Amino acid sequence: MKLQIKKIVALTLITALSAGVLTLAACKGKTQDEEITEPEETIVDDFGEAETLSAAESLQLKAAIEAIPNGAGTPLSQAELDDIMNALPCVTMDWSETESYRPTPDSRFLLSHYVDVKQISLYHFIKYFPGGETDVSDDELRALGWDRNEHYGAILRFPASVIRDTFLRYAGISLDDLEEDYKTVCNYLEETDAFYVEVYDAEIVQFFANSGERFADKIYLYGGLTIGACGPSVLVLRENPAGGYQFVSLLPANW
Repeated sequence: MKLQIKKIVALTLITALSAGVLTLAACKGKTQDEEITEPEETIVDDFGEAETLSAAESLQLKAAIEAIPNGAGTPLSQAELDDIMNALPCVTMDWSETESYRPTPDSRFLLSHYVDVKQISLYHFIKYFPGGETDVSDDELRALGWDRNEHYGAILRFPASVIRDTFLRYAGISLDDLEEDYKTVCNYLEETDAFYVEVYDAEIVQFFANSGERFADKIYLYGGLTIGACGPSVLVLRENPAGGYQFVSLLPANW
């Protein structure tokens, strides 16, 4: 089960992207002879690609949004917000800081809305991950079935250990915990234990927090894009027992 509004929705995009659109498929009356199907929801993301959520997935998203405390918790102090921003460079309250911001591993958790971080799109998480090794050999390309002459972007290698460490640090999960099979949804080679991507540009994402609150064992940050107009979002975090913070959910605030 995948519940994702893919790529970049209600977040800081410094690359030029248009706003995402949510459209609920109409449920029309059926005659006795017509097949009755459960309603689905069509999601058109920032790149114009459509993805459909089942009725059950839509209900899960709706329940998560309805559970947002919206002021019922304890407001975060400025010191607490500062601590979060120090631990997660992708979170900011200062609009001017976006001009000097450079992609960081934590920002990869801002590329799609999700109820549970295990639902994140690994392909897009890795595609714009900062860094990457450029010394990809011809043997590796042959194993991938790639022809160097047919790839015009930069071909990068990301050791799986780096991606695993990032998920463990910032989400408290392993690659095996993801709902997707990481060995099949990405260009992965067992021989090198690495992922491979072709990149043409950069994707710089930040979450601009207007305010925040603690509720139960979670922290809710309210905000969205520092520039652009994809709508407000709620970033849900928890404290990492080892220090810092971990991602739990990223929800559209007004779905």
